Amino acid sequence: AFTDVDAPDYSVAETGADMSEAKPEPVAPPLDLSRLSLAPAGSDMGQAVQTVSKAPPDTSHLRVIPE
Repeated sequence: AFTDVDAPDYSVAETGADMSEAKPEPVAPPLDLSRLSLAPAGSDMGQAVQTVSKAPPDTSHLRVIPE
């Protein structure tokens, strides 16, 4: 039935074999972190004060029309 099929000869790997190609180890970029520091836990970082949200818009004039 399959006499005219030109299929490649694939091999079967052993159970648990690594089938992916080897990837090079990633290299960390050279970063200058000398000007950075960490604040103590719980310290005040000077975050912006959250603004009070505005009142919701007036939707009393809207209505749902039944079908």
